[in-house]
Amino acid sequence: MDMSMSMSDAGQSELIDAEVESIRNALSGIYRHGLPEDVMSMYTDDSYVEEEEEQEFYRSEYGRELNNSSEVYVFPADPEEKSRLHRQNLFMRATSGAYPPVISNLLLHNPHDKAVLDLGCGDGTWQVINIWAVGVDLVPVEAAQPDNFMEIIWDINRGLDEFYDQYDVIRDLSRLVDDMARCLRPGGILIHCEFDFKIYRSDKTLCHPWGPPKSSNEPISFLAIWFAALRNAIRARGGTVDAPDRMYDLIRSHPYFDERDIQVSERWYPFAPYPYSQKFHAIGYSPERLSGIGDLVRSDVMSFLRSGRVVLLKNGMAEEEAAQLEHYARMELMELRYPCLARVLEVQVRRKS
Repeated sequence: MDMSMSMSDAGQSELIDAEVESIRNALSGIYRHGLPEDVMSMYTDDSYVEEEEEQEFYRSEYGRELNNSSEVYVFPADPEEKSRLHRQNLFMRATSGAYPPVISNLLLHNPHDKAVLDLGCGDGTWQVINIWAVGVDLVPVEAAQPDNFMEIIWDINRGLDEFYDQYDVIRDLSRLVDDMARCLRPGGILIHCEFDFKIYRSDKTLCHPWGPPKSSNEPISFLAIWFAALRNAIRARGGTVDAPDRMYDLIRSHPYFDERDIQVSERWYPFAPYPYSQKFHAIGYSPERLSGIGDLVRSDVMSFLRSGRVVLLKNGMAEEEAAQLEHYARMELMELRYPCLARVLEVQVRRKS
């Protein structure tokens, strides 16, 4: 039996604590002047979710806690997954900052008149000091939050009518472009940032999991096969996995936005601390940066493999098949067999005044 499937709560807690400590150490080498205080404060044990609330918002399946609000989003919502999202937030902040410069320019001018709507807020760690922020997610934010943050438990697939014309910034992880546009005040900014659930070679070409290899010497990537299976499972449950590729066209065609104001950027993350090569140099990675970011991403993906197992099983994959595929994907990451990249696409646009 896979050890992660039978791990006790105490053992899981120790694993999470060890991973958090390793992330602190790795990040200390990425931030030249030490870790910002707001980043370090993410790791708190404060929680205000009562037992009655847990029964209302959560259900247990396959040994994990899932949200009780959506049958489309079936990734876990338990402490292990929340710790993973902490790690993801950290390595993205380490590489791109807490938020884009355009947000600073908008929000720091008369900040008390501004408001941020964070859709899919997770642990609520994306916040702007002294600016009112509302976080929307399927389960409660358990970490202690500042006075300028309010959470709302809501499935955004049901619509966002209550939020129309109230916000200067929307940070989104969803597909609801029209609703998001209507939530913005004139001149407000929409930011959509999302992973495309695909695997790329170190030269940025797509790795086709079941297609012919790029060369006769190219190995099979079990990680690419795992992500392809996950994409299929998400799609089968009514989820959207092609949002990054569609977002530009959806925004461009919306009457609230001007195509000339759309800004699109890509971020590339190594899945592991691979041996350094010129291909990594070409995408902006020094040996030290490759090692630090690669360690963080690999830690995050190892946990994501455990979380994604729930989605695969709920879509009908046999437990033995899911465990075997996960095992080979883990081995690929630990042994650095197949240097590959994750792609995150960010789209920014300002609503017409």
